[in-house]
This record gives sequence, structure tokens and C-alpha cells, in this order.
Amino acid sequence: WIVVFPLDLVKTLIQKEILSVNPTYKSAMDCVRDIYKQNGLSGFYRGITVTLIRAFPIHSLNFLVYEQTLSLVKRIHQK
Repeated sequence: WIVVFPLDLVKTLIQKEILSVNPTYKSAMDCVRDIYKQNGLSGFYRGITVTLIRAFPIHSLNFLVYEQTLSLVKRIHQK
């Protein structure tokens, strides 16, 4: 997430305006410039704390579902 988060932020901000009559950003670079102008480099990581905290339970659940599915497939395959 540390590497991808700034790109995801820009994507999210642009997607948020997709149906807007008067979008704030004309391009991704325009969005990047605005974020940097408003908050500097730290602006690209606003909200990352919540994203990282949220990642732990989400990925734990993914592993649990994967392992349970794998176990179920193995049991079905053995029959």
C-alpha cells in the first residue's frame, strides 16, 4: 500500500467526480498537482492509516476463506 496508495488516491478523486457537471480535475496530472500544492508530499498519504488498519482484518478474512475453501475442495476431491 505504501507504494500504490498515492496512485489509488488520485484514481479515487478522479472517479469521485466522474458524473460531476463541473469536475475539479481535467486530468490525473492536474489532480497530482493540486494534491501537492494543497498538502505537499504528505497529501498523497492522507488516509493511509485507516487503509492499513482496515487491511489486517480484510486480508485475514481472505486467508481464512481461502484455507476453508481449499480444505473443502480437498475433502470433495477425496470422495
